Amino acid sequence: MNNQNLINHNSNFSSKFILITFVVLTWFSIECKQAESSDFVQKIIGQHDLSTAVAMGKYYLKGEALLAIRQHLSNLGKENQFDNNWTENNHVWQQAEIKLLRDIYGPIEEEFGSLRWLYPRWQRLLLTDYKTSELAELSRHLSTEVGKKQAEIIDHYVSLYVMRTLTFSGKLRDISGAEDEKSVMQTLYVKQDSEVFFSVRDSDNAEGQAFALSSLGKKYFADNVIKLVGEFNQYMYELAGLIPVRINEGRQDIDLIRDQFK
Repeated sequence: MNNQNLINHNSNFSSKFILITFVVLTWFSIECKQAESSDFVQKIIGQHDLSTAVAMGKYYLKGEALLAIRQHLSNLGKENQFDNNWTENNHVWQQAEIKLLRDIYGPIEEEFGSLRWLYPRWQRLLLTDYKTSELAELSRHLSTEVGKKQAEIIDHYVSLYVMRTLTFSGKLRDISGAEDEKSVMQTLYVKQDSEVFFSVRDSDNAEGQAFALSSLGKKYFADNVIKLVGEFNQYMYELAGLIPVRINEGRQDIDLIRDQFK
């Protein structure tokens, strides 16, 4: 290999080495930034408490489960020509209702209440819609005392609009058997409503005012209220739609009820 070829070879090797190094460093930088953003997201979500909205969803889903189960038991009586004793006051009916409620609503209550379904969606929303610098600022602000209060205000509006959408759509109804869920929902809402406040005087709350009026603050408030309420409603309706399907899948329960009453 002559000197010129050696120079060209070394030059090509150096170019490839620089290119590979650049790619690796770029990938590493992106991975670090994504990891950093994920940490900020975890801290942001951790400042929120959606237990009131969850309680409203449980009240709605418990009512939907009771209505579906009772309709199913009524239809079962008609199909099998049960006599007039087949009513909600019948002992076999009541035992069947309790068992079906435990088997059908129990897993739904646990799944919905855990919020495992919401966290990945919420994380995706934040990572998609906000820059790392914005996530850093949100994480910092929401960890302050005034930021924590503003997170509580957002949580309150999420629960308020979950309740309003259920009410205005006619889906939130008083159903016998869901009294405990209704009581928990009302207690949490009243407590939350009484504790939420925000000073509008600059001298009292300059930092809070600055965040609330900033483009980032307004975007964060709107995103959480609008998009989280949408996620809540969508998942509640999906779970409610599964209730009749799961009831019909329990053929052993149906046969047992039929045998006990006959």
